[in-house]
Amino acid sequence: KLKAQGELEHLNQELENKIKERTKELEDANKDISIYNSELEKLSQAKDKFISVISHDLRNPISTILASSDALIDLTKSEKADKEEMIQFTRIINNASTKVMTQLNELVELAKSKRIGKIFNPVELNLWEAINESLQLLEALAEQNDVKLENNVSAALFIKADKTMFRSIIQNLVTNSIKFTPASGIVTIEAGEKGNMVEIRIQDTGMGMSEEVRENLFKDKFPTSEEKSKKIGMGLELVKDFVQKHKGTITVESELGKGSLFIFTIPAVD
Repeated sequence: KLKAQGELEHLNQELENKIKERTKELEDANKDISIYNSELEKLSQAKDKFISVISHDLRNPISTILASSDALIDLTKSEKADKEEMIQFTRIINNASTKVMTQLNELVELAKSKRIGKIFNPVELNLWEAINESLQLLEALAEQNDVKLENNVSAALFIKADKTMFRSIIQNLVTNSIKFTPASGIVTIEAGEKGNMVEIRIQDTGMGMSEEVRENLFKDKFPTSEEKSKKIGMGLELVKDFVQKHKGTITVESELGKGSLFIFTIPAVD
């Protein structure tokens, strides 16, 4: 009798252990499902965000391309076609097309940044050289807008950053400054060490922004008003994501009519 009772207790214990193992397996599976659902929700939100931003940011340049191409077609039909005027419309179409391509590339990069396991490869970079490489790509845009670009960063500063992401950060912020800076304006870049980070400051003499725009600039949910949507676009969302990927922070100081100052941090080389 005692032997039978012992065997029964042993079987009960084995059954309880199996139940515990199975329960844990189910709990782990539920956690995985919860994680996948969360990622799907993030992807869905990102998709909605992309659509809402594209509908605004791409409408203007595409409208410009259509209007300018119509005007160019009319000119070619005219017996008194003005060559300089035709060149001007061609340049407008080229600039607007470049803008569309840039924004589409930003969309692709932002979509990639939302994926799990996106490659992040921080390397040692000379800050002045990295910034100068980015500014060289923006020289034509600055010249077209009669805006001067100044790289006042010390050549002795080094950062630990993903080169592609850092270039995107600089190009998006500087492009934004050029876009909202009137002719004869200046965009200045300075930097300095701040603990184990390097603080980079991009100052422009542009139109500035209202308090409402400034407070919502880097929020995940895009504001819906015309002014704020125009200011934000895809670029600044991309910048925020890439700065945070480097464990850095980004802020903006600005007042209407007094320009804007974007400040972000990137890890310094140990």
